[in-house]
Amino acid sequence: MTLKSQFESELQKLTASIQLTNDTVVKSQAAKDALTQFSTTETGKEMLVPITESMYVPGVVQETKRPIIELGTGYFAETSVENATAFFSRRIARLNKQQDSLRNSFKEKQSQYQITVQTINQKLQQSRRAPQQ
Repeated sequence: MTLKSQFESELQKLTASIQLTNDTVVKSQAAKDALTQFSTTETGKEMLVPITESMYVPGVVQETKRPIIELGTGYFAETSVENATAFFSRRIARLNKQQDSLRNSFKEKQSQYQITVQTINQKLQQSRRAPQQ
């Protein structure tokens, strides 16, 4: 693998990580917003319950004070609305911090890539001129 392709591969991985982190921030914010909206819903009200992202089943609201939230990788917890809101706020803050770190790494790697390509091009030009002299 050439140095150039190695840089390009690393930049692609960083871009994918930034996008994944951004998607997770958006989903966490949506969950936090849904939690806020759900906590004001009346008990006994009919609603559609998401089973997957595209499949919903009819249901009835029985409890709005202790939602079940997904902690990640298949783990769930029943907690108070306040704790759930705080959890999502912490998650969003952590992800934003991680995203800033990834963006800084991307900028640094991109700068190194540009300097490397520029140096290689200069060396190539010098080597092409050398035989002519």
